Amino acid sequence: MRTINCLSRLMHALMCLSLLAFIACSKSPNAADGNTAFQKRYKLNDFAIADFQKTDGQQSKAFGVEGYRMSFAATLECVGGDGCCLRWDYGPGGMYKPVCLQKINIGQRITTTGSITFQKSEKGWTDVGMEINR
Repeated sequence: MRTINCLSRLMHALMCLSLLAFIACSKSPNAADGNTAFQKRYKLNDFAIADFQKTDGQQSKAFGVEGYRMSFAATLECVGGDGCCLRWDYGPGGMYKPVCLQKINIGQRITTTGSITFQKSEKGWTDVGMEINR
């Protein structure tokens, strides 16, 4: 009788662990994942990320591949030596030395919005694209 009770408890514990592992692996990308992807894909130069917020998310599945699109708002602070350039002009065909069209001062902040696309594989979620709305 005692052996059956121990086996029952062991089976219950294994089922609970399996369920927890499934839940942990099934979670969607969070704001920290988005922040990491943003830093990897967006060349910050003279900017530092002051704040990163996940504003929305949408899961999808196509041809057996799970996807997730995260909308975000990022606040960037200018930390550059003599200010930060927001817009550049490279001339026709990008042939000339770039000219800064819009500059902000050190300490000033701007907010940008956009979306990051993730795909799920056996190793977890991977960022596969990003769009910036400015």
